This record gives sequence, C-alpha cells and structure tokens, in this order.
Amino acid sequence: MNHTFLGVSLYPNPSDSYITIEIHNTDRLPFNLLLYKENGMLVKEISNINITPYSLDVRSLSSGLYLIILERKTGNIFAAAKFVII
Repeated sequence: MNHTFLGVSLYPNPSDSYITIEIHNTDRLPFNLLLYKENGMLVKEISNINITPYSLDVRSLSSGLYLIILERKTGNIFAAAKFVII
C-alpha cells in the first residue's frame, strides 16, 4: 500500500525490511527523519537526508506501529505518518 501525505509518499506499508520515502517537492531537501515507536520512544534519527526517494532500513526494528516525522533542517515539520513493521 502506498500512502501519500502532503507531497510525500511512504511505501510499502506494512513492511518487514525497507520503507521508501519519496518527497515530491524537492524544495524540502535536505530533511531530517525522526522515527518513534508507538509508546513515544525515539528509536532512530537521521539528519541531513539529501536524496529522494530515500530507503529506510527497518530490519533491525521490532514489529509494531511506528510514527515517522519529516522535518526541514530548520526543525519545521512538513510531514508525519504512521506505518507498521511486521
């Protein structure tokens, strides 16, 4: 399943290996990625991502619901979405 939100696509969802993040408006490059478990714990932070699409390796994460937040280098959030790791 492909989820598109505010000019950003996130797929596949659910996933067991990689999540692809595609930003359709390259004005938002570079960006930072914050990944939270459903309990609110930050599990991954990647700064200064300068490519799209970007492939996020989720193989080392436990199954469950996650929240991904994408923000500009200034800290302004431009997208957020939930996804499932199986």
